Amino acid sequence: MHKRLVAQEDAGNNEADSVIGNLRLRSEDNNDEIWITDLSWNSPATGAHLTELSERGAQIFWIDHHRTAVSRADAPEFKVPFAGKVLSEQYSAARLTFNFLKRMGRDLPERQRAEFDAFQQQYFRMRPIITLSDLDSCYDAFQANERSVLRDQIIHGDTQRGPAVEQLNDLSDDQVGRLMETTLKTRARQMLKARRGA
Repeated sequence: MHKRLVAQEDAGNNEADSVIGNLRLRSEDNNDEIWITDLSWNSPATGAHLTELSERGAQIFWIDHHRTAVSRADAPEFKVPFAGKVLSEQYSAARLTFNFLKRMGRDLPERQRAEFDAFQQQYFRMRPIITLSDLDSCYDAFQANERSVLRDQIIHGDTQRGPAVEQLNDLSDDQVGRLMETTLKTRARQMLKARRGA
């Protein structure tokens, strides 16, 4: 069985150019995969280095959700022959990466695809992945429509208010799920009312 060496390099935004610029191929056949997630760089020299690694056989994947990366996607430093690239503010980089890997999994042999599905069921129990970014978006929607939400809560007899921003980190997974479900149902009611002109 072919084994792969996995090496992880962590970098903050101010270290990205240095850390990426120091990446070297490690496999004997230069068939490395380089995954850059939740991070972008600023220097054209960094892009040139990644291009050189790609030309030597590395497959380079870049996944980021930051507005700074999305808005600069066509900048010269990002002109790299990526094997895969996802730039979107829709979800966190973790969720974008998982979704990307899931799409890649469609091309796997049946046994490996089954292993990936088993991993998903074991670790995510087929529930949607809830990230801090998802929670922030959900709570922003909740705050933006608070008056209507409170009105609906009073009409429907539910007097409980949602948590304050500073309480969000203390919520359990189940509480997060209930908050998202309540907020999404409320938003759906509001959208239905708007469509009906109510």
